[in-house]
Amino acid sequence: MNVAHQALRHRGDLEVYRQDRQRHNRWVIKDPISLRYFEFSEEEFFIFRHLDGKATYREIRACFEDAFVARQITVEAIQAFAERLHQNGLMLARRNGQGDRLLERHRSQRRKRLIAAMANPLGIRFPGVDPKALLDRITPWLGWLFSAGCAWGIAGAASISAMLLAFHWDLATERLPAIDAFLSPLNVILLAMVLAGTKIIHELAHAVACRRFGAKCHEIGVMLLVFTPCLYCDVTDSWTLRNRWHRIAISSAGIFAELSLAVLCGWLWWFTSPSLANTILFNVMVVCSVGTILINGNPLLRYDGYFVFSDFVDVPNLWQRSGLVLRGIWHWCLTGRGGVHAIRRRVGESVSLSLLGLYATASAIYRGVVLVSILLLIHHALVPAGFHVVAYAMELVIVSGLLLRPLVSIGRSLKNPMFRQQIKATRLTMILLLLGVCIVTVIVVPFPIRVSAPVVVQAKDARQIYVTVPGTLESSVAVGERVQQGELLATLENLDLDKQIEQVRSEIALQEIRLQNLHSLRNESQDIAAQIPLANQVLLDLQSQLRQRLTDKEALRLVAPRDGIVFPAPSQKETIADQLQLISWQGRPTDGENRGSFLSRQTLFCLVASPEEYEVIAYVGEDDVALVESGQSVDLSLQSSRGEVVRGTVKTIARINVDQVPAELTIDKWVPSVEQSQASAVPLQPTYKVSIVVDDETSALLVGGRGIARIGVSPRTLSSIFDQAVRSAFNESL
Repeated sequence: MNVAHQALRHRGDLEVYRQDRQRHNRWVIKDPISLRYFEFSEEEFFIFRHLDGKATYREIRACFEDAFVARQITVEAIQAFAERLHQNGLMLARRNGQGDRLLERHRSQRRKRLIAAMANPLGIRFPGVDPKALLDRITPWLGWLFSAGCAWGIAGAASISAMLLAFHWDLATERLPAIDAFLSPLNVILLAMVLAGTKIIHELAHAVACRRFGAKCHEIGVMLLVFTPCLYCDVTDSWTLRNRWHRIAISSAGIFAELSLAVLCGWLWWFTSPSLANTILFNVMVVCSVGTILINGNPLLRYDGYFVFSDFVDVPNLWQRSGLVLRGIWHWCLTGRGGVHAIRRRVGESVSLSLLGLYATASAIYRGVVLVSILLLIHHALVPAGFHVVAYAMELVIVSGLLLRPLVSIGRSLKNPMFRQQIKATRLTMILLLLGVCIVTVIVVPFPIRVSAPVVVQAKDARQIYVTVPGTLESSVAVGERVQQGELLATLENLDLDKQIEQVRSEIALQEIRLQNLHSLRNESQDIAAQIPLANQVLLDLQSQLRQRLTDKEALRLVAPRDGIVFPAPSQKETIADQLQLISWQGRPTDGENRGSFLSRQTLFCLVASPEEYEVIAYVGEDDVALVESGQSVDLSLQSSRGEVVRGTVKTIARINVDQVPAELTIDKWVPSVEQSQASAVPLQPTYKVSIVVDDETSALLVGGRGIARIGVSPRTLSSIFDQAVRSAFNESL
């Protein structure tokens, strides 16, 4: 049929809005009945406007070519465009049997909505209500929150909070709850309640911002977000706004509200003591900061960050266009038809195909990472608590929803006879073979891998020199000096001890005089004679005290227990003695600036060992230690070797994890640990010692040096490597 008025005409109740884009103008058509929105280019809107039921398709083509001289169009293209408009409910037809077609279209749209809901079990929406009355009341009171001044104020507060967090990172990490406490059943319930509450504020922020900038919020309802009830609101009407920054403000209103909550609750959490309120504040801070950055504010997921990014780069329908690129490539692989030009016609001329393809690929990968993280989080939280059935049911629902949409799309394509005819058997066979080879390679073929672990060179049979009697450091030998057994290492002074010695000596002298007097007078009285045994005992006790004090005095002289070289003790943070008048010390006791400092009891002063006798110890995490075996080759890259690789072999693997980490490896967090005391640090994850023997006995390694050991373990498949990497990354992030 060649005459438009005999076929289709556009509806008269549609609302039309113009948008000024950076590259070109766009037209937004709003269907006031279905509340659906459609965006047209200048050319598409020109044809839509002329489909008035009066002009023929040929007349429309002539008008189009007069208006757009550089563009040409066929009558068939105009007719196909009109049919697509009719399928979307924007056109009226003057044909018989339209009721059946409308019913079928309604059923088709309902099936699509059902499939979309089943394909997204993490976000299930229920029908909502019109919030006009509520927004009319609260917008005048809350609209100012979305002004430029308020936005700059919150941004400044967030920047200050981030800087303070960076400056006090160690103190902040010490206040963090343990992972078992954070994922406990009680806290999971609190997290769900916090998520629901923050999402209510999030959605209300969208609605208020939408009203403030002149658009309408048609619906607010309840949805299940990760199986947690919360609100949603429909602010699609913001597409009708001409100002791009107003649309960005509406899309980012929820992020703005959550970051404001994160800043406020972060300050309150910092200044409150551990309690239920403190735990809730921490949960709000985590949900509103980490969740916003990783999920809601991320442009790779179709949430607020995506709409902000899409408007910012001025690429409407970025998600759909990027998906068309991947589907176009897939169609070309199967049929050999289409190619770049066909994809270009579908996505438009103003967008880079390579960037769209890159965005679609990155988005698909990130969605997979998020889904795997959610599955692992559910498993980690519920299975240890005994809720195996609930965990497996939730995981099954999520995986089924993930696979539903692509399977339905593939099934719909295979039902199309024209598509089946276009598929070339040779191309399909090659794709299936290539897919099979990839699967076999990933699952079956082992690849050589290496396990990396921090390593430290430690003195073998090193004797540790501890301070047994506290005192002030007067002198000490230099680090690196060779000493003989019994040679003086350091001298300490303890004035209190000297006073005690003099006092005991005075008491002994007085007691000896008293005892002499008792002996001289014992014949005069029996009572005096009876006091002599007690006086003797007192004298013996005083002499014993003097010997102990003199032994302590001698202990202030630290001597070498063996021949060897003096090695420094591990560096420590600044310490302050119990006596306020004494000087604090930091670094190592043997450092020159610590001369005159007070060293408390059990302070490790230094080590004495032979430099020719050392051992190389690697500290391997629990995820990798199962792969390490005796006899495996090792490449040692030590900081002191100046790029030279030292070869070695695994000797022994400890069966029990270590409870302390060498100070050399706690610097720069080579081994993640938490300081338990000034003399020890406890690893955050189970860590095991692996002893390594250097193959070349002539290699001289510096005791105390650190580096990286790369252990050549047994070959593994890519699937097992990926599985371990995901689990390890998830555990480290927790």
